[in-house]
Amino acid sequence: DVKGECLGLLSLHLSYQNSKVRQQEAKWLLDWVKKNETSCPRWLVVGDFNADERDPEMKALFKGGLRSLYQEQKPTIGAFNPIRRIYGNNIASKTIDWALGWNLDAEAAVVLDTPYQGEWVSDHAGVLINVAK
Repeated sequence: DVKGECLGLLSLHLSYQNSKVRQQEAKWLLDWVKKNETSCPRWLVVGDFNADERDPEMKALFKGGLRSLYQEQKPTIGAFNPIRRIYGNNIASKTIDWALGWNLDAEAAVVLDTPYQGEWVSDHAGVLINVAK
């Protein structure tokens, strides 16, 4: 409950298969949020979307009313992370982990995109979200 209103939270992992599958998942997601907006007007949608802002599935989500909560968008995966190099050394650095808001005033930041106490904690960076604005 933020400011006396319901705050819905969706944590997801879109398909790794291909953009066509993720586009269908994006449509389902938007339809579900819109359908449930009357019972809960504000939503925080987070997770590994396996897509960056240039991909059709993310463009559909943005056009559909979800907005990025990043104040500064930074890569969440890439060859800069040695764990991620299991997929090869030519991995592009990009943002595929998102914090999106629906009628939500919040801020997100990429964290743990460098080693913590000398160790990498994941092959993805983390996302820290402040909803107490």
